[in-house]
Amino acid sequence: LEILHMHHPEAVVDMHNTSGSGPSFAVCTHMDRQHDALTSLFTQRLIVSNLGLGALMEISEHSYPTVTAEVGGRLDDEAHELAYEGLCRYFLTQTVLAQGETDWGLELLRDPIRLELTEHVTLTYAEEPSANYDITLKPDIEHHNFGGVTPDTLLGWASGSERRLFTALDVGGRCAVTKLVRIVDGKLYPAQPLKLFMITNNAAIAQSTKAWCPLGVFG
Repeated sequence: LEILHMHHPEAVVDMHNTSGSGPSFAVCTHMDRQHDALTSLFTQRLIVSNLGLGALMEISEHSYPTVTAEVGGRLDDEAHELAYEGLCRYFLTQTVLAQGETDWGLELLRDPIRLELTEHVTLTYAEEPSANYDITLKPDIEHHNFGGVTPDTLLGWASGSERRLFTALDVGGRCAVTKLVRIVDGKLYPAQPLKLFMITNNAAIAQSTKAWCPLGVFG
């Protein structure tokens, strides 16, 4: 932050790869034409979030237009190409932050909900339920990143009730677990049609308190 204050940049882009495979997207804390313009250099998908994760964008936003750009999976060649191409556009564009009204054609997603594991809940990934774990997610679950799922989409298997295994708060601070997932005869399903993102098939990351784990959700 001291370096940012010293140089006072025009804008801040916090660039990352995701742990799992998935399409690119950007995140900001509020939307305006400057954030639209900044995002459009890297991706056409923008999440407006107030989850309060302590990210750089939340700290620096009051001083400079800031977006977090997730360019794709860390093992995806397309992600590396997108990062390079986005940086080229950033450095070569004459005016990065648009001043006029422009339709950037962004897919806009608001108010995601972070679905997390409760403390001491164990998680693994497999093609069938594992008796040694509380939750078994399907190993290809990351393929649902930014895709729509229906209440009939099998996400995995779980032993216990939804609120014992998961925690989630909506934008108003209310428990949203049963609005997101349901467990029927030991099988884990979405509770309603949802769009999922930041899904990982890395159990260590999914169980970390600092991860968006095991998935983020839009109702």
